[in-house]
Amino acid sequence: MAWQCSGTSRSTRADSLDTQSVAGKKRRPRRSLTGPSVALLSIVTAAALMPSSPTRADSLIADQPGYFPIGVFYQPANPIVTTSFAVWKGRGINTLVGFEQQGATVSIDQWSQAAVDAGLYMIREPRDNIADDINQPNLIAYLQPDEPESKGITADSLQSNYDTWKAADPSRPILTNFDGSRVVGWQGNLKQADYAPYIQAADWVAQDIYPVTGWLNPGALNIVGQATGTLKGWSNKPTFAYIETSNQRLFAASHPTWGERGPTRDEVRGETWDAIIHGANGIMYFTQSFNAFRFDATPIDVTAEMTRQNGIITSLGAVLNSGEDPQISNITFDNGNLEALVKTLDGVTYVIVLNLSNGWVSGNITADGLVLGGALQVLGEGRDLLINGNEFSDSFGPYGVHIYAQVPLGLAAVQVPEPTSVAAFFAAAVIFLRRRGRVSRTTS
Repeated sequence: MAWQCSGTSRSTRADSLDTQSVAGKKRRPRRSLTGPSVALLSIVTAAALMPSSPTRADSLIADQPGYFPIGVFYQPANPIVTTSFAVWKGRGINTLVGFEQQGATVSIDQWSQAAVDAGLYMIREPRDNIADDINQPNLIAYLQPDEPESKGITADSLQSNYDTWKAADPSRPILTNFDGSRVVGWQGNLKQADYAPYIQAADWVAQDIYPVTGWLNPGALNIVGQATGTLKGWSNKPTFAYIETSNQRLFAASHPTWGERGPTRDEVRGETWDAIIHGANGIMYFTQSFNAFRFDATPIDVTAEMTRQNGIITSLGAVLNSGEDPQISNITFDNGNLEALVKTLDGVTYVIVLNLSNGWVSGNITADGLVLGGALQVLGEGRDLLINGNEFSDSFGPYGVHIYAQVPLGLAAVQVPEPTSVAAFFAAAVIFLRRRGRVSRTTS
């Protein structure tokens, strides 16, 4: 049963979407990432997996490399059905993005304490008196106004915020999120030079683009990686990507015949890894829907897949954050639907390969730098692949991901959770909540 939120709904798309471009199907992007691509991640925002005790944010930066931010956008401290900080943590979320007031019924002090109690990090707006935030546990970054370039907020305004906040709290990063559809030119006419003064007023940057529910264009999932890579190339700063998980119902009232939908579980997996492959240093989920508003409209099967992928990403945090020179110098495919990320950590080489299509594919993968005649462990799948020269072959389901590791003698690869164990954990959590009467059939 849909419910109406008493607070202010927040959409990173509803305020800025050029609906005429969707209605007229004028902006159907073509796949611009032709052929293979390899993106090498570097993150200067490394931090620990969730600390057992409150920790100053500046001590998290660059000291402990296992923390890969997995966030969720504007969620309530006061639980609503299954929407609670505890549930989000159980789904593998480690970071909350944005202070949710719940209709002015929750103070920033209450919300922040609830986050600390749940063991979650925060990226949020500063308090009115920013000095009160200096010793706030688990606050890892301040948040600038969302999508400023779409809402008439000037770069000078953001720079004023930046200068004021840095003067009071110089060690804490500042994040600005941009409208990904404008970054890639799906709407508007902004260029890199237009974004430069906005980027200057941030230490971290993010973008949001939702090809399925925001643009009714599920054939363009690659735009998530393209927008991420473009913004990262412009800024050379830690970069985050928002991933759609729900039917946001942006057009339900104005255009009820458009047949809008949310992304499938496979599409969410594809968008997530496409963003990581193209340089995302963290993932943030947009789970809300409108007409009528819900904080979390993610279907239960998508939630299960999100939980599974969050477990895998968390286990690979140190790998994804690694700045070691990769042992593989070049990687190519004979199937243009495949793309890859290559990382090296502590002498172990990792190759993460994504099938960015909605069909089954098989492909030969050539990687210069593999140990000839060796084998690859396929992490989390309990199988190995033989290497023929510097080439190996595999098959991929729709938006399927395989994570390969070549391990020198005497070393061990990072352990990736088995799919069944993550699914079993999620199922057990849902059964527990249902027994306590906290889950309805129409919510996730």
